[in-house]
This record gives sequence, C-alpha cells and structure tokens, in this order.
Amino acid sequence: MYGYKKKIDLPYEDAINPIEVPNLNHSSGTLVFNLDKNIDSFIIKIDDIPLIQNRVFEWK
Repeated sequence: MYGYKKKIDLPYEDAINPIEVPNLNHSSGTLVFNLDKNIDSFIIKIDDIPLIQNRVFEWK
C-alpha cells in the first residue's frame, strides 16, 4: 500500500484520517472513518494521487 491512510482526510472538526483503506490501485472500495456521530454532508480529500495533485469528493 502506498500509505494512503495519511493522504486521505475527512475535514470534520479536525482532519480525520481513515482507519481502514482499500487497496487504491482499484477503482472501488470502502473508506472507514471513526466518527462519534453520523453526518449527512461531508468532504473527503485525497492528496498525491498520480496525475492529480489533490482530489476532493463532496457529498451534500
């Protein structure tokens, strides 16, 4: 693994890194974050992926 746990964060109160990350050489998988409550809208940032410096995914 390329160390994506430290390159992915969920900016929620503080930047939270996932506790589980799939092998991101594939296009699907589940990121698991340890939060104290459910949230309806959020942003996930992934840094330093090939060809794209910063990728941002937003759910509202």
